[in-house]
Amino acid sequence: MSPNSIRGVPHGTPASESADRAIWERLAAPFDERDVRTRPGPGGTTIQYVTAAAMRRRLNQVLGPDGWDYRIEPTEAWLRATLIIRLPDGREVVKEAITGYREKDDAQTRYKVADSDVFKRVCRLLEIGTYLYGAPASNLISPGHVPEIPERNPGRPEVYFKSPREFYHWAKQGGLLDLVKAYGREHV
Repeated sequence: MSPNSIRGVPHGTPASESADRAIWERLAAPFDERDVRTRPGPGGTTIQYVTAAAMRRRLNQVLGPDGWDYRIEPTEAWLRATLIIRLPDGREVVKEAITGYREKDDAQTRYKVADSDVFKRVCRLLEIGTYLYGAPASNLISPGHVPEIPERNPGRPEVYFKSPREFYHWAKQGGLLDLVKAYGREHV
């Protein structure tokens, strides 16, 4: 086995590209009907979704329990999530998302709901479950690709940033520096 390979599939070969494609397709595959839930949406619509538990099962089925890591960083105002997946050749794909807290819940419920919400957001950056939002899965998703999600299931606006610095500039232009201060300037 070469030093640039894991499980005997060197990076950059047709075999590794085929393995990558298979992983992306399996992550983006539709869920079993038993995993798809519905809830009332705005204007009498029905919104389909899958639970965070179903998304965790998908990651375990496709990558194995040791093939991914999930980290959260809570602040008083929001929750930041980082999802890291390891490809068979050893490369890592890192995605991040943020979400706020619902004010109507007690502190423990607010944290639990935010954790579930941000986990599902970061999974959608890997196209897990995006078909439920009207977005067809790509034939091959490359690392760094952020899919466009059409407004089929309107809900809270989602904003994703490539880096904390990009977030800081967005917040500054939008007059949201208090949010950045709540997060902590040392992260930007």
